[in-house]
Amino acid sequence: MDTRRNSKWTKIELSIAVPLMLMACSLSSAIPAISNNVTQTETQGAPTAQQSGAQGTQVVNQTATTAVSTLVPSGTPTPTTAPRPFKRTPTVQLPQSFTYANLTFSVTKAEITNQVSDTDPSIDPSNTYARLSIKVVNLTTLDVIIRDGRFALKLGDGTSYTQDFIDEVAGRDSGNVSLQFIIPTNETWSGAQLSLDEGGTVPGVVMLDGPQSTSRYPITLTAGQKLTLKKFRPMTYTVNTAVMDLDGLGVRAKIGNHYLVLGMSAYCNNSTSCYVGPEEMRLIVDGVPESAKNMVPNASDINFQASADVQAAFVVPDNAAKLVFEVGEVGKENVQIPISLK
Repeated sequence: MDTRRNSKWTKIELSIAVPLMLMACSLSSAIPAISNNVTQTETQGAPTAQQSGAQGTQVVNQTATTAVSTLVPSGTPTPTTAPRPFKRTPTVQLPQSFTYANLTFSVTKAEITNQVSDTDPSIDPSNTYARLSIKVVNLTTLDVIIRDGRFALKLGDGTSYTQDFIDEVAGRDSGNVSLQFIIPTNETWSGAQLSLDEGGTVPGVVMLDGPQSTSRYPITLTAGQKLTLKKFRPMTYTVNTAVMDLDGLGVRAKIGNHYLVLGMSAYCNNSTSCYVGPEEMRLIVDGVPESAKNMVPNASDINFQASADVQAAFVVPDNAAKLVFEVGEVGKENVQIPISLK
């Protein structure tokens, strides 16, 4: 009887003990992680209240860092900033102009930019452009032809960028020219200038930074002289204007030279008509006769007791010391007048 009772209580005790043992094992597996932290802290000395707060902050920061790290996979490339559009304009106020071959070239717009074009504002990731807009005006009645023109954009570092220009501008007409050069990204308009020449001619220049360059030309000379032929084809030439210039009726002077441009009226005293052409006049430069480089009109017949306006351009070296203007057919009657260089 007692034996059965003991056995029964033994079974009850075992049934209670087993779950308790399992709970103890579970608790023992969790306790070491906590006790390890406590032990590590203890080996560093008992923390003060301030240190405990700092440690608490450190744990939070570490936790936040770990969370961020899990959001950004290892090896992901760092995003780069997309290029922004830019436009750099000159410091000088536009338009700025120069003359060449009696044409007026006015720079109306200039910019350094990374945008594809004026009509396409998207960014070109590979190139930077210097773009210029130029208006060309012909104030004369001449049809001016630029046969071998070359624009050159010179930047502050001395580098030049060139573009050909071949065109014809009718008298009293105008046109537009667009220039584009690929340049380094860091370039600016500092010290920049634009020029036009035809290989060996005196260039026309406009500054795109700082004051404009000055030229001694044109120079207005004394006018009003008369030259009268009385025998062979009687005529009277009156010099209305006399100008030293780099442009000679639609052409540009070569380096080291300029032009004497005379504006005259020719009156016919002959009983019949009178001929006016390049054979009838010349400029004697330091004793050497030179025919007119250009005449407008090139040749004409004038009726009896009628007159016509004539222009003639003569090449003059920059170092010329004495000029004499002569009219009349060579070998026949001639008349001369001196041309003052002042």
